[in-house]
Amino acid sequence: MIAFSAGIACSPAISLSFPLVFSFLFSLGACTFFFWSKKSPLTLPTLFLFLLFCGFLHGKIHLRPPEGESSLYTIFTEKQEATLTGVLLKSPEKRADRTKLLMQADTLLTPPSVVTLPETTIAEQEYNIRPVHGKIELTIRGTPSQTLTPGDRLMVRATVSRPTGYNSPGSFNYKNFLAHKSIWVTGWIKSPAHILALEKTDFSTKIRYLPEQARNNINIFLDNHLPAGTSGLYKAILTGDRAGIPSDTLENFKAAGILHLLAISGLHMGLIAFGIGTATNWLTRRSSWLLLHTPAWKLAALVSIPLLTGYALIAGFQTPVVRSLIMTLVFLLAILFDRQWHIPTNIALAALLILLLQPESLFTASFQLSFAAVITIAAVLPQITLLTITTKEPGNSLQRSATKFLFAVKNGFLLSLAAQAGTLPLLLFYFNRFSTVSAFSTLVTEPLLCLWSLTLGLISAPFIFIAPGTADFILQLGAQGIILARMFTDWIAGFSFCSVWLPTPTILEISLYYIFLFSLLCGIKKRRFQIAAVFSLIFLLLIPAYRSYRINHSHSDTISFLDVGQGNGAVVELAGGYRTIIDGGGAYSPRFNVGEGVIAPFLWSKGIRRIDSVIISHPDADHFNGLAFILERFHPEKLWINGDIRKNKKYTELLALAEQQGIKIDVPSEGEILFKNDRSQIINTAALHLTRDTPSPNDKSLVIKLSTQGTNFVFTGDISEFSEKELVNSKEDIKAEVLLLSHHGSNSSSSEKFLAAVKPCVVVISAGKHAKNSFPSPEILERCRKKGYRIFNTAEHGTVSFRVENGTVESETTIHQ
Repeated sequence: MIAFSAGIACSPAISLSFPLVFSFLFSLGACTFFFWSKKSPLTLPTLFLFLLFCGFLHGKIHLRPPEGESSLYTIFTEKQEATLTGVLLKSPEKRADRTKLLMQADTLLTPPSVVTLPETTIAEQEYNIRPVHGKIELTIRGTPSQTLTPGDRLMVRATVSRPTGYNSPGSFNYKNFLAHKSIWVTGWIKSPAHILALEKTDFSTKIRYLPEQARNNINIFLDNHLPAGTSGLYKAILTGDRAGIPSDTLENFKAAGILHLLAISGLHMGLIAFGIGTATNWLTRRSSWLLLHTPAWKLAALVSIPLLTGYALIAGFQTPVVRSLIMTLVFLLAILFDRQWHIPTNIALAALLILLLQPESLFTASFQLSFAAVITIAAVLPQITLLTITTKEPGNSLQRSATKFLFAVKNGFLLSLAAQAGTLPLLLFYFNRFSTVSAFSTLVTEPLLCLWSLTLGLISAPFIFIAPGTADFILQLGAQGIILARMFTDWIAGFSFCSVWLPTPTILEISLYYIFLFSLLCGIKKRRFQIAAVFSLIFLLLIPAYRSYRINHSHSDTISFLDVGQGNGAVVELAGGYRTIIDGGGAYSPRFNVGEGVIAPFLWSKGIRRIDSVIISHPDADHFNGLAFILERFHPEKLWINGDIRKNKKYTELLALAEQQGIKIDVPSEGEILFKNDRSQIINTAALHLTRDTPSPNDKSLVIKLSTQGTNFVFTGDISEFSEKELVNSKEDIKAEVLLLSHHGSNSSSSEKFLAAVKPCVVVISAGKHAKNSFPSPEILERCRKKGYRIFNTAEHGTVSFRVENGTVESETTIHQ
């Protein structure tokens, strides 16, 4: 397993031709057989290398984009309007403001050369038919006007493109997330009228999608019979659909450290298997013949296998569900073959089987977290078992029952602590947060969700189709567990200490942590493990100290223009440790905030826990809507604003939050120095005051000039040609080597005179990917090209960073072209 997974891990980073890999495999296979036949000690090393190359080849085959002229990935290299037909693979995911559909496309319909009337429907037009293949994730605002079920054939008109995301270090890689699910293109459906259900599918297709249709019917039943918030949580634990969970509830579960209970995992499968096993074992003991002729727990394991497989089918057979099923089935099969105590082998076998079926799982947070938790629990379990066995029980039955209950509570708490310890560095690496109350919250909510609500939900599932009234009664009982769990989660998430946010650990720090942890768990009484634990702990403590020393003695400055979509966000890191953010806004949705999703992960990826100040050029949402999260988590001392207090609820709330956090709010005057040391200074060069009349509030933006080591940067907010003219006529020195074009490169700014006054060598455009004809304006792009400027656009280059050291400037982008 170690060799095979190492090969998969290397496959994205190393480029080798397939003939070369096959030649290595053949040679290593022959060497392994030869050494094995000679009983040579070289057998194991060559076998390791052979399996390493097997994993490498397996990863290369499965992780590369699809090829072929009919592949959707090959066809849609650029965003374009298209009409596709195909089969709906899964139940529609209905979110607060949109619905997602997963379709297996089979036909691309090319529009006719003759333009039809606008009111003509897609069914009435003639198209050229082209066979295609590939999955496509489709999104529509709101919900479709017609009922859609898995297995339906659909015709859709959508704007299709390859998936994009925010190309900033530390931010969530949406493109890779979809690629791991074999989804390489996405589409946006503008109207419900652009979805057309075609003829019904044949009998074989209906049978194929029967489990998914059952899942869809269960989801609909839950939505119709339970309140919205309760049904969303019930769907999460019963069918694996988390789309309906309100965002505030989801955040509370994260804060309480029990989000894993809302995903169908090995924990759910294990509890179901244990419940089925206990019931089967109890029934077996009712019959003396069965008790004499069948091993009770083996019979229980045998009964559990088909039932768990059926549950996985109803849960959508999604990647986490399949992984959990495989892990559970391996341990059940181990019981059948009397290998249940070979825990390391069973864990390795489960991981190997998962990677054989889904090699992309290795790179997912859920796979890594699951196995980190399982391995840690396996290491701790013998010690807990030994403690339980060696403890004397009181005499009478009541005392024994109470003692067993307390032992169960204590052991559950210790196992939760072990799982949290095992997953801590990975939680910080992927999410930059962990919950201090996770073990306690799990102890309280796990019985409510997994033993009470899930059990009753599974019992009710068959009655949904044969006796809806009975199903409703059982679900109402099960919903009480969810309501109690939600009440507890809402309460405990209200404490400020329950969530801790930390910078992203490095691979070295993660490795040292696991060396320290498993040295403690596996052999603290042995001297070599004691030495490993001490040295790993010393190095863990030295790394932050070295990082702080390096920052304080650095001679370089870094200015980064983040890819925040249609908005502005720049991070300034000056030698000596001074850090400021100039604007912080961009794309927004009920489930996404650019501060939490892009700006904060960027800061954490660089080991930054605090910043010194925040500058907001003006109160437009795309310049500040991500800063509330930054103020709460990074505690700046000062907030600079332009003083324009318009009737903007979100902006007013942001200023109120700053006051609540004890952050000093200041309005700089023209020419005021915001920061200065012996190497750098930040100055407000804005020429207009709030008392002046301007064509637009944008013209009152703060215009910030950063001068460091002889290199100048100018940040212009959203000023128009009106303010640019004022700046040119003012006495301020606005010359700069790097200029952030105003208003995302629109044609209302960046006049000839202003550019001539600034004389930049490089211009940066902070814009989104979906407004290319306006932001930036083709006219402005052409003007900059004619002047010979080097142009960076965050929509095309991702995050653009400039490193200034000893008078030289180096640029770097996250998308290399």
